[in-house]
Amino acid sequence: MGLFDFLKKKSDPAAGVDPAVARRVQELIVALKDPSPKARMDAAEELRKLGLKAAAAQVALEEATCDEDNEVCTVAAEALTTIRRQIDAASR
Repeated sequence: MGLFDFLKKKSDPAAGVDPAVARRVQELIVALKDPSPKARMDAAEELRKLGLKAAAAQVALEEATCDEDNEVCTVAAEALTTIRRQIDAASR
């Protein structure tokens, strides 16, 4: 690993995420736009559980905090908070 690779890995919290997990995160990002509030809420909850591995979902979760369903907003905000706290902790 060269210096550039090391620095990239430090600045990119999702660097090194398993490709299967990355695909799942992309599927969940799509699910955040599902017509079903339950499906959107379940997607946000799964992203919360993935934590740092779901860093790529931050923008989609930000959008979901303005969902028409209040429960989806709440779960999306919780997921975003969890992911960002883990990013912060990993960068220390």
